[in-house]
Amino acid sequence: MKTPSSTIVFIVMSLSQPRCIKRVSSIAQAGYDCVVYGYKRGLYDVNSFPEGITVHDLGEMRNGEGLANLRIVRKDIGKIIRKFGSNSLYYSFGILPSLLLARAGVNYIYEISDIPYAYPKYKRITWLLRKIDKRIVTKSALTVMTSGGFYNYLGIKDEKIIVQPNRVSSIFKGMERTPMNLSAPRFRFAFVGAIRYNTVLIFAQIIGEEFPQYEFHFYGGGSKERLEQVSALTEKHPNIQYHGTFKNPDDLNSIYKSIDIVVACYDVSSQNERIAEPNKLYESLCFCRPIIVSGGTYLAERVRELQCGFVLDDHSRDSISNLIKQIDVALINDISRRESLLDEKEYMDDVYLLAGRIRDVVCRYSRSL
Repeated sequence: MKTPSSTIVFIVMSLSQPRCIKRVSSIAQAGYDCVVYGYKRGLYDVNSFPEGITVHDLGEMRNGEGLANLRIVRKDIGKIIRKFGSNSLYYSFGILPSLLLARAGVNYIYEISDIPYAYPKYKRITWLLRKIDKRIVTKSALTVMTSGGFYNYLGIKDEKIIVQPNRVSSIFKGMERTPMNLSAPRFRFAFVGAIRYNTVLIFAQIIGEEFPQYEFHFYGGGSKERLEQVSALTEKHPNIQYHGTFKNPDDLNSIYKSIDIVVACYDVSSQNERIAEPNKLYESLCFCRPIIVSGGTYLAERVRELQCGFVLDDHSRDSISNLIKQIDVALINDISRRESLLDEKEYMDDVYLLAGRIRDVVCRYSRSL
């Protein structure tokens, strides 16, 4: 293999995905020339890459069209490799493009932000896809995992693996963080992100039906079905509001200033949700807001470790209602104060940590010539 150049070619399956934008932006900030190729997915469309990063739109990628998408991505990656050659370093988000890069024999960095085959519908072939995934990791120049749960699940001990959770953008570095000092129990609960979980909708419904003194706010987009469900809740309950999509990270500060408690109790029917480490954890830490998460998850372990919120061990209506009744002003203020004392490294993305590992990759291949 040839030595990777200072140009990094990114393969992105969703051009408007905040996590991907943040990652590319941080690597560009560290001094690398970044070129992005990717697809539109119809989500987070208000987000875009900053000026100075070259972006090539490869068209629309539709959900649920596996074989068709495979052919499209294989064709596009072939063209990209022919253009940049094996002298470039590729950075791939997701198992599909990473598999194709591995088969092409180029130098690539593989970022794992979820385990797409860890859903019930893939149960019969999960073992095979997991084996393939492990192979992609071992052939990579570097693998970045956004959750320690993914590291435990794949069970690969390799110095080429780095666990770098999806922490908040470094644009918030040095921001004044003031803990909440609530005086009355008029809590504003909120879900911030792509709306797709039943448990969150049930949580909001219970706020609407049983706790008129509280509010529930939705921030973000979702499928037509989910948005219709949210609309039905807002029409029925005056204390439930939907605020539409938002720009990440631009709008996060104003959003979190207007809420008190983050609701992130995702459904846990799939292994992926049980082992993921969502960015909501780090947003809640950064903005000093307690978080509610589902039990039996890696995320719940982190919340207990950091003492930064509440764990919902049972998704039944009674359990949700009982948890809400246990929340009081003193407890919320105490958690918020504890979060305000955390060091920035606990919640903020380290721009130079990954950049340093990329330099190691370049040096390693240089020495192998």
